[in-house]
Amino acid sequence: MQGSAFHSAFRRRPDGQRGFRERAEDALRYAAASLFGLLGLLLVAGVPLLLAFTSLHGLGDGARKLIEEKLGGRYYTVTLGRVFFNPFKGFVLEGLQMRDTTPSHRLLAATDRIAVSFNIQALAHREIQLEGITLSDAVLDIPLGAGEEPRLRLDRVSAAILCTPDQYRLTAASFEVAGVRIRISGTFLNPKQFSPKPVSPEGPGDTARTIDAIRRELSSVRWQGPTPVLTIEAGGDLADAENLRVDRAGFHAEGGEWRGAVFRQLDLELRYAGRVLTLEKAALDDGVGVLQAAGRADFGGKKGSLEFAGAFHAGIVPLLLQGQERAADWLWIDPVRLNGSFSASWEAGAPVLEGIAQLAAGRFRYR
Repeated sequence: MQGSAFHSAFRRRPDGQRGFRERAEDALRYAAASLFGLLGLLLVAGVPLLLAFTSLHGLGDGARKLIEEKLGGRYYTVTLGRVFFNPFKGFVLEGLQMRDTTPSHRLLAATDRIAVSFNIQALAHREIQLEGITLSDAVLDIPLGAGEEPRLRLDRVSAAILCTPDQYRLTAASFEVAGVRIRISGTFLNPKQFSPKPVSPEGPGDTARTIDAIRRELSSVRWQGPTPVLTIEAGGDLADAENLRVDRAGFHAEGGEWRGAVFRQLDLELRYAGRVLTLEKAALDDGVGVLQAAGRADFGGKKGSLEFAGAFHAGIVPLLLQGQERAADWLWIDPVRLNGSFSASWEAGAPVLEGIAQLAAGRFRYR
């Protein structure tokens, strides 16, 4: 009788009122619904608010210092302004600066904003393992010497870099220098072992001066038509700069004007490996003729050679040698035909040139 009375207390009574068991089940269902509703509210409202906060205000100094440590290498350090997390771009690093570990702490590169992605499984174990780097319309500022000048500025930098502990793979990288669009792809080993060469306190070296001279000459060209494009396929071991190579480099320009000399089209094809630069093809079309060349420069052996043949408008010669005013004294009616070769050796310091050439001027008039 007592057991029957106990169970009847949990059943609905004949008068329509609910028993204790039914009221307890309703209370549990209500609590569960409230809990899931709270979780849903956190997911719907809390997570976006958290993401919005981290996107606007950053992740704090702890995350910044940890990422600085992981991105740095043996021969260089990385400092950051702020670190943000964006649900669409991943971690966004603002105010990145890379400096070498010499006493001068020379600035190697700087950019205003860069996006990086990390391995999620490693993050769960409180470790940072870089998986990718993305730059979109960024600016890189690279010094070529020990001082502030000269510098190489790369504009409109876009890149997608896949990263593993022992290599970086550039699937797509492009930037602009002096009006030329440069596209680079390739695989580079041992990025953590990259060692920037020391710079003499007396000033930039020959390589830096050459890069700066090329940049200044390119800036003096008034390009016509589409933006000229230099496409580079490169690779090598960053732990050994001598191992770096350019498997293929191709340059194409539709036309332009350089120091008063007009050309219609310019094409170059080069490669570099083992300190040997090979010019496989150079073709200059000035609208009158096409001048072609091929050659190589062995920087280890300190010697080089060049072969050339074709035709061109000779008005460029007095223009470059005598200037715009005196060049007006010359009138070239026929294209000049030229072929020949020369070699150079600079083992003793100043280059020693040897060569032979044949030239047919055709009709021309002087004054």
